[in-house]
Amino acid sequence: MDYLLEIGVEEIPARFIPGIIEEVKNKGEEFLKEFGVQYEALISEATPRRIVFYVKGVLPKTEEKIQEVKGPAKKASYDSEGNPTRALLGFARSQGIEPNEVIEKEVNGVIYVFARKKTGGNPVDELLPEIARKLIKNLSFPKPMRWGDIDFKFIRPIRWLVSLLDEKVIPLEIAGIKADRISRGHRFLGQKEVVLDRAADYFVAMRENYVIVSLNERIEMIRAQLHRASAEEGVVVDQDEELLLENANLVEYPTVVIGEINREFLELPKEVIITPMKEHQRYFPLFKNDGSLYHKFLAVRNGGRENLAEIAEGYAKVLKARLYDARFFYREDLKKPLAAYNEKLTRIVFQEKLGTVWDKVLRLKELVVAIGRELNCDDEVKSYAVRAAELSKADLATNMVYEFPELQGIMGRDYALKSGERKEVAEAIFEHYLPRFSGDIVATSEVGILLSCAEKIDNLTAFFALKQIPTGSADPFGLRRQALGLLRTLIENKRFFSLKKAFDAAFNLLPAEVREKANFAEVYEELLEFIYQRFKGFLLEEGFSYDTIDAVLATGKDDFYDLYLRVRALENLRNHPSFTALTTTFTRAYNLARKGQGREVAESLLYEPAEKELFAEFREISLNVKELLREKAYLKAMEEVAALANPLDRFFNEVLVMAEDEKIRENRLGLLGAIAGLVLEIADLSKIVG
Repeated sequence: MDYLLEIGVEEIPARFIPGIIEEVKNKGEEFLKEFGVQYEALISEATPRRIVFYVKGVLPKTEEKIQEVKGPAKKASYDSEGNPTRALLGFARSQGIEPNEVIEKEVNGVIYVFARKKTGGNPVDELLPEIARKLIKNLSFPKPMRWGDIDFKFIRPIRWLVSLLDEKVIPLEIAGIKADRISRGHRFLGQKEVVLDRAADYFVAMRENYVIVSLNERIEMIRAQLHRASAEEGVVVDQDEELLLENANLVEYPTVVIGEINREFLELPKEVIITPMKEHQRYFPLFKNDGSLYHKFLAVRNGGRENLAEIAEGYAKVLKARLYDARFFYREDLKKPLAAYNEKLTRIVFQEKLGTVWDKVLRLKELVVAIGRELNCDDEVKSYAVRAAELSKADLATNMVYEFPELQGIMGRDYALKSGERKEVAEAIFEHYLPRFSGDIVATSEVGILLSCAEKIDNLTAFFALKQIPTGSADPFGLRRQALGLLRTLIENKRFFSLKKAFDAAFNLLPAEVREKANFAEVYEELLEFIYQRFKGFLLEEGFSYDTIDAVLATGKDDFYDLYLRVRALENLRNHPSFTALTTTFTRAYNLARKGQGREVAESLLYEPAEKELFAEFREISLNVKELLREKAYLKAMEEVAALANPLDRFFNEVLVMAEDEKIRENRLGLLGAIAGLVLEIADLSKIVG
């Protein structure tokens, strides 16, 4: 048997639909399990006008189980004459059985009485009304609505209910709406009433009435039509996955329409056209092979292919009105040079305790100089970075960015170039926000890298000093993204950079009242741990082993490109034939070395051939390793260290480390300590688990 529950509603906002589908599935599974319903598969779907809970292969009765309930001990259940005591009588009554129906079982040497009860085997059609009612009433929504005079809230007012177990209507009433077998088709193309003879007819009947119930199918329909339409024009579609999902959740029957952009607007920067196109109209931009914007767009209508020319013309008119506004804002902004907008930043609060946006700009101007020294930037790069920092937030005061906040940095770059600023400065204004989202590009220009690092270091330091540290899923200032962005910027641009000095400089630029209430050592410790966690997550996604990462992070270094190279080297070394032996013997050496006093090795106190050989190997290798470490050649350094595996193993087999003679014992522990110290310069191999 199949069971269908369809909840017909007024238009659900697109952004809520994926969450509804997931919750219906999770809560549906939970309640079916709770009631013991056996079934083959559960399907949860939603469109703007309906929420669907479909259960395939439902068995007629719930699962039968034999349940044994433990009662009192046998000796407490019967009196001396073998008659049931009050304890047994009460237990039997509570379980709905006669006293003579109990069984006896031994538990931990004590005999107890048990009630054996048969549960389940209930007709499913009698349980489904309660399951459906419970499911509907337990769905949670960000902004539920109340309608009419009923005491009930839902995502949108309920207009119809379908509740069918095969051909049988399962009785259900919610918010004054009684369930039956009548669904509804597409608002404009389908039948007003679609009578379902049986639950299994549902999906076909909906398709015949221009409703594609499956979200994934709607997505794929749009994707295929976008590709076909763009291929016919010989251009490339910007297939933004979020925009694709949003469009799929706005329609029940998607059809792609191609429309024209009025050519008078093509003189505008493409971002000025694309942003209102995507953000306000949910249209898909098209691009020529050279990356320039094409004069047409693709949109998704909720309907078939009738009257497409008229529909496309209507879409183009709406976009034209949006672009008139955008062009007006753009032209107004260009009446002043970008630098003139800085005056308004003194009246825009960045954060209550951190001052205005202009205060942040002043911090960035000083911070890029400090970070520039650490990154070994030349004076020209630092001077460009100071100018870029000075202009970095100016576009926040422009009309375009006020209307479209996602254009921050993009408009700054455009306005800077229009104001006669150097290309290096303009590009850095754009790049300092990068990466803006997961998978986005990072800054790559010299000035952009410098300003991007300063932006993120200032934000991280400031909010950690204020104890505004992300917890759980809450991260209102996007600090996780910024920490990961800082890491990616340094790693992808291969920049060696110790963060402590930069964070120290950023801390000292914070307002005095913030510094006075914070302790830099504590702030830095929390920051480093926070960044370590982001770094670890980044490396795990890159495919590195967790214990390799732990071994490298145990060094406590804060140069993350350097740490990245170490992780890569150690991961490669895991294929070395001596790696397992090296980690085993190193761990033993490391643990023993901690028992010593850290004394230097006296060659005159080495007596056994194995310890002499080990010392000679170590002395030669250590010189090579230290030189390789200076060159950041970590794989070669690790390969050198791996050569110690065999002599170290022989040492442990042939030499008594904990000799009775204190001087000899301490000398041997000192040798192990020196070896451990050399390896720890690269990684803590004791963290490797296999």
